[in-house]
Amino acid sequence: MQLLYLEEMRAGKNLLAFSGGVDSSALFFLLLEADIAFDMAIVDYGVRPESKDEIAYAKALSVQYHKRLFVHTAPKIATNFEHTARNVRYDFFAKVCREYHYNNVLMAHQLDDRLEWFLMQLCKGSGILGLNGLQGISQRRKFCILRPLIETTRKDLYVYLHTHRHTYFEDSSNANTHFMRNFFRHNVARTLIAEFASGVARTFRILEQESEGIVAQPYEVLANLFVVKRLAMPHNEALYECYGVDLALKKLGYVMSAKQRQEIIRSHFSCHIAQNYVIDSNTDYVFIAKRDSVATIPKCYKEQYRLARIPAKIRPILFQNGIIDSQLQAFVQNLDIAKDK
Repeated sequence: MQLLYLEEMRAGKNLLAFSGGVDSSALFFLLLEADIAFDMAIVDYGVRPESKDEIAYAKALSVQYHKRLFVHTAPKIATNFEHTARNVRYDFFAKVCREYHYNNVLMAHQLDDRLEWFLMQLCKGSGILGLNGLQGISQRRKFCILRPLIETTRKDLYVYLHTHRHTYFEDSSNANTHFMRNFFRHNVARTLIAEFASGVARTFRILEQESEGIVAQPYEVLANLFVVKRLAMPHNEALYECYGVDLALKKLGYVMSAKQRQEIIRSHFSCHIAQNYVIDSNTDYVFIAKRDSVATIPKCYKEQYRLARIPAKIRPILFQNGIIDSQLQAFVQNLDIAKDK
């Protein structure tokens, strides 16, 4: 069984997102076989009886194979479990990567997962970025997400685990077809993968290549501040700019909901997201930032920012970073240089 991104994994410090399930257990042992160095991180949401056994299994593996293990016990999630759990998970990974200098987070999504995601987005209503959400490589601000199994089928992982007699856990909630993902898994995706796995994998490779040219790419101008160049398009420019905002927020460690995307477009790219993230724009750029506090700006500097066409919600962030006077002029010049590239 072939792992993808061996070169990237060998070049960096790797953190395996482990759950004890089929996918991450298979990836654990495949990484050992490939002689890839890695440590482990696991989140306990405390909602399933088997979660304690999964944590114990992760601890046992970490001791047996001399891996560092990071365990996070999530707070109780009252609403919108899947979306909130995803953000809890990614915040945890980002914190570990930042504090312990990991370059790559290795996630065990496989081809079935990718097709299930595609089908869910297709039926909810989505654009190309949403349809192609589970990419093999996703760059975050401080680390890279690698999915070495993204072209491997779930069936092949079961065969591998059974052949080598490796332990894994089944998530009991996967049998509940009231969940949208499980509905597609049991009624659509499984049959498609069984018959057309190679074609499905090839289609996703093509989608990745084609989407690169039509999405407004964010670039980092300060710590925790990204900009997206406004697009001169005859139609749908807001949609494509929102894709760029989506990518920037992911780099900052936050995954938007569909409702939040609609709010960003409705606000004309001037709003707050989940309290800690701010979006604002002028005629040339959309600015996306993570903020920790709100600074009070003296009146003289407010005028500097106004003349430089810095959006109001972004001014406190620049002020906190000491971007005033000559530094502000240099900041604007750098934006203009990037805009002309």
